[in-house]
Amino acid sequence: MNRFTYKGFTLLFLLFCQTLLIAQEKGEYEGPFQIGKYTGNARYQYYTSATDTVLDGSFLFQKSNLETLLKEQDSSFTIKGNFIDALANGPWQFQFGKYTSDSKSEVVDFEYRILVSGTQEMATGVFSEGLPDGDWHITVQEVENSEVTNILFKSEFNFEKGVPQQSFKIESDSSALVGRFLRNGVAHDAWTSYGSNALEVDETWYFEEGLLQKIVFDATGEEVPVFDMDAPQYETISLDDRFLLLLRYNLRDKIGQGNTLQLLSRNREAYQKINSILTQLGSVPFDTNIKVQVPVYALDSLQKETLERISDNLTQASELSKTILSNSHLNIIRRTDTDAQYWYSVTEKLVSEFLSPLESYVDLYQNQIFEFVNPSTVEERIFPVGIPDKTIEVQVGQEPFQLPEADAFNFQGSGLQAMEQISVYAQMSMEYVMDQLSNKLSDDIQIQSLKELETNLISVNNGIEKQIDSLLPQLPENYANALKNLGDTANQKLATYANISNPGEKLSFGEDLQSCLEDIRSLIKLLSNFPEKIKEIKALYTDDIWNPFMATVMEEEVKKRIVEAYRDILVPHFVQTISQTGECDWFALLREQIVYANNRMVDLRNEETRKLERKLKRARTAEEILKLFQQQIPKED
Repeated sequence: MNRFTYKGFTLLFLLFCQTLLIAQEKGEYEGPFQIGKYTGNARYQYYTSATDTVLDGSFLFQKSNLETLLKEQDSSFTIKGNFIDALANGPWQFQFGKYTSDSKSEVVDFEYRILVSGTQEMATGVFSEGLPDGDWHITVQEVENSEVTNILFKSEFNFEKGVPQQSFKIESDSSALVGRFLRNGVAHDAWTSYGSNALEVDETWYFEEGLLQKIVFDATGEEVPVFDMDAPQYETISLDDRFLLLLRYNLRDKIGQGNTLQLLSRNREAYQKINSILTQLGSVPFDTNIKVQVPVYALDSLQKETLERISDNLTQASELSKTILSNSHLNIIRRTDTDAQYWYSVTEKLVSEFLSPLESYVDLYQNQIFEFVNPSTVEERIFPVGIPDKTIEVQVGQEPFQLPEADAFNFQGSGLQAMEQISVYAQMSMEYVMDQLSNKLSDDIQIQSLKELETNLISVNNGIEKQIDSLLPQLPENYANALKNLGDTANQKLATYANISNPGEKLSFGEDLQSCLEDIRSLIKLLSNFPEKIKEIKALYTDDIWNPFMATVMEEEVKKRIVEAYRDILVPHFVQTISQTGECDWFALLREQIVYANNRMVDLRNEETRKLERKLKRARTAEEILKLFQQQIPKED
């Protein structure tokens, strides 16, 4: 019996191995090849797994062109190494060159050799399972008549399975930087930059377990604190582009005093060049993996939404300002038309006092470093002369400009709220200026804007019609009525748009209509998802309970009043309201309410809701339920 079992197992094992060999067909390729901007000839080994080609074995990719070299300039490269299961492994070499030749040649060992001049970049090191392991060297050399005449850049790092170890050195032809790490790759102790004289210290960065505490500029003796030492919390991040941007923000005018930042940036560029090649070949990312600590001033979801709105307001206002300031017709007539000159000057002031500072603010968010910046310093940094005034002074002999609704805005609130107020004021001011100039702007600009707008309107409306046509057969009658109303409203609004003759009014109405159609499209998706959403909510609020009397697991619905309020009151209310309304403002509100209700149902599953459930017992309308859902949100202390 045991012998039979052993033979059976052996047979199964052999069949399994045969299946693997069939599934992983090995091969070798030689011919034209491209990785991003690099085009040349390659020779490599691989195997196929399902539909994937997996590099496995030696790899060589290179290019050089003698004819191009002799005529003008040749960009050559050689990339060679080895892969194991798509991961770079063993010794690798990356060589890039830009050469010219004056056709001088010499004979060496019965071979003609062309002398070249230019630059050569070389990177060498070892990988272990895709991670740098051991010494890595990157060198950029200046070459003249095939002899190295200058070292433009040099980088030396030591790694252990991808983690930088001990110390590093980065050099340019005019400066050098040395520093060290803890065993986990965290920046630590003094990082010292030297000038052209190797004995002359340029600046020193002082790290304490990853946190850059201060920079000392030796030439002046100035000591500059970098990060808040008493921040509420810290986060470990990579020394990447975000960190370098953060330093530029914190150091401002001190940035040009030393060379450390420039050397780190240059080193990162060199590593990213290799990384872009390896990742496109399927290996893991390649980087120095230096770790640093930064203060964190965490943003909640509402704050992030506010930043998104500020960004949107800035984008819209900036587009309007560019349209005005770049309009050739306006630039001509403003020289003799004082009214045109007045609004042109107002636009310039809005750009300099509102939009340019806000752009710096939004850049912090878009570059993903906003949470690492002390919020108490941001306002002063982007508005160094103070928060802008709602009154815009211009030297054209007219009254200062102020938005008619200016009294409704408060620029003195807390950080984000004040910035949003400023961004809305700037956007509305630019829209107001555009309205005042609409009859002075060249017809070509308005016609072009209308063409682009109408293309977008037709595209969105066609999408709405296709959505409705595909969903109508699948949904109950009350849902179908709501969908038809949305489709009819979209067509009616488009018809109203088509009947407007004034280009300025048409453009304004069309821009509002575009937002309306986007809301309609969102509502269609939310509406069609209700049946599935109800099932998801039911499953979410169902627990498996052990029944000892029947000795089985049974399903039990929990927090029934919350589920019933959503299923029996909120959803029917949303469907009915969508069936009856034709106003764009209502569509935007309904979309927000539906998204809010769906999200709250997920949150409430894990919250203490006994008090809410008691109140829901008396609630009969959607308005009451939504209000109770909001009251359930825990208030901050």
